[in-house]
Amino acid sequence: MFWLGKDDIGSHLLQARFSGVDMRIRVKGGHTLQIYAIRQSIAKALVAFYQKYVDEQTKKKIEDILVRFDRTLLVVDP
Repeated sequence: MFWLGKDDIGSHLLQARFSGVDMRIRVKGGHTLQIYAIRQSIAKALVAFYQKYVDEQTKKKIEDILVRFDRTLLVVDP
C-alpha cells in the first residue's frame, strides 16, 4: 500500500491481521486530499470489519494501534 512503508507499525499490523482481506478502491481526481481520504476509508473499513466479524476487544486494539500510528486515520477533525 502506498500509505504505509515496509518498516512502520501499520504495515506489520496489516500483514499480521488482514492478510485475508481483499479491498478494491477506485477514485477520480482530488490529488493530495484524495490520498488522505483513501487512507482514512481503508482504516475505518478495517476497524468496521473487526467490529462486525471478530470481537470488540480486538477491534479496540486495532483502533489503538492505528491512532498511535496516525490519529487522522480514524478522526475527521484533528
